[in-house]
Amino acid sequence: MVVTFTLYSLLQAALLCVSAITMLHKERFLKNIGIKSQLMNHIQSVTTVMRMPLIIVNSIATVLLLLFG
Repeated sequence: MVVTFTLYSLLQAALLCVSAITMLHKERFLKNIGIKSQLMNHIQSVTTVMRMPLIIVNSIATVLLLLFG
């Protein structure tokens, strides 16, 4: 079986990673990491900026997966 990486699959993987970042429980995830404040600021900014666009893009991606498999 040949596995091909398309632009759509790469975009879908990036979408899943950004979605995962926004859903993290920040205090529990960053408990053992030394550069906590920088990562906390980065995660908070991604969550603030990307909340509504992620809802829209996740909805579109879900509909595309339902239609085209």
